Amino acid sequence: MSAHARSRVAANAAAGTAAQIIILAVGLMTTPVILFSLGNAHYGAFALIGSLTAYFGILDLGIGGSLTRFMAFYQERGEPARINAFATFGTEPIVAGSSGPLAMTSSIVAW
Repeated sequence: MSAHARSRVAANAAAGTAAQIIILAVGLMTTPVILFSLGNAHYGAFALIGSLTAYFGILDLGIGGSLTRFMAFYQERGEPARINAFATFGTEPIVAGSSGPLAMTSSIVAW
């Protein structure tokens, strides 16, 4: 691996770590505000919806990461037909998998 590639990997890793730290800090700061404005009962429903969304995110089974990897790979090789195929057929399981959590969330909110 060249020095330029190593520096790009290091910069991307640092940016990813910084993004995770910012997300954590924002979550820690906004939780008391949300709890105060929603109240205990509604905050419980809010937390349940967030937990269900996180659990259904596990059902991704790596499709999102592999989709990103192969689309970047074929972009580098200059094969737009392959990129279109991955964009079309690779997003179908993600869309189909998100319909269940969406239905559950809307039924909980309506309740």
